[in-house]
Amino acid sequence: MSARQACVAVLEELKGIRFLDLDPDAMREPAQLGQSVLGDKGENLSSVLHGICKDEQLKEALLSWVRALTPLDAADFDFETAFSDRVLVYLVESGGQRISARSASDGTLCFLAVAAALLSPDTGRFYFSMSWTMGFIPPVSTFSCSWPDLPPESDSGCRQNP
Repeated sequence: MSARQACVAVLEELKGIRFLDLDPDAMREPAQLGQSVLGDKGENLSSVLHGICKDEQLKEALLSWVRALTPLDAADFDFETAFSDRVLVYLVESGGQRISARSASDGTLCFLAVAAALLSPDTGRFYFSMSWTMGFIPPVSTFSCSWPDLPPESDSGCRQNP
């Protein structure tokens, strides 16, 4: 491998680095429909989740993660649009209660943002965060990408740990 090829390879890897500084207030805001990239502060969370939930297999995997790692009895995601171009996510519990992103806990929003970053099509390959555990209870080692329901052929950026 030449020096030029090595530099190109390093630059390609650097493009996969994402820096997340999640802000629950940013994640609570409705997002522009069609946005597929989660912002550094968690902007566009509702839109990114909306896109993920169009794939039933990814939606079911995400719901199983939410049930396993949060106190919610999540049965579904629902999305409401406002002014025809902005969307807000709602978690629907098995009893029918709807919890909007505006009233979800900081920890639930941070968990959803990390999951959305890993599942979104324009995902990074390596994440830096100032506060991975901000508000959610499972230790970071639990959130190690060894998700049992994720199809092995999924290109989510998340790889099975040995």
